[in-house]
Amino acid sequence: MKKAHLHLIKWGIARDYAIAVYIEGEYEGIYKTYKKAKEAVEAGEIGYIDLVPRKSVQGDIEYTSFAYVHEYDQEPDEIIYDMTDNEIARQWLKDYEKEA
Repeated sequence: MKKAHLHLIKWGIARDYAIAVYIEGEYEGIYKTYKKAKEAVEAGEIGYIDLVPRKSVQGDIEYTSFAYVHEYDQEPDEIIYDMTDNEIARQWLKDYEKEA
C-alpha cells in the first residue's frame, strides 16, 4: 500500500501547491520540492500538511490541511487521520484510493 503522506506530497506538487509542514504544532517550513517536503514530514511523528496554492487571488488563499501520524509498529507505518472537508481533500482521497 502506498504511503498516504508521500502520495499527498507528490499529488500536491503536481497540482502546483506548495507544501507547508507543521510538526507537533510547530511550523517547519513551506516546500516546493518533493524531496524537501518528504524530509520535513518524516522528521517528526505527528503533524499536519497544508496544501497552499502557489497562485491565488490576492488575500484569498484556501488551505487544505491533512493531519498525519507515523506509527512505526503498524502497517502501513503512517496514517492520515483527519483532513479539511473540501473538494481538494475529497479529490486527493479519491485519487489515493485508486492507487493504493
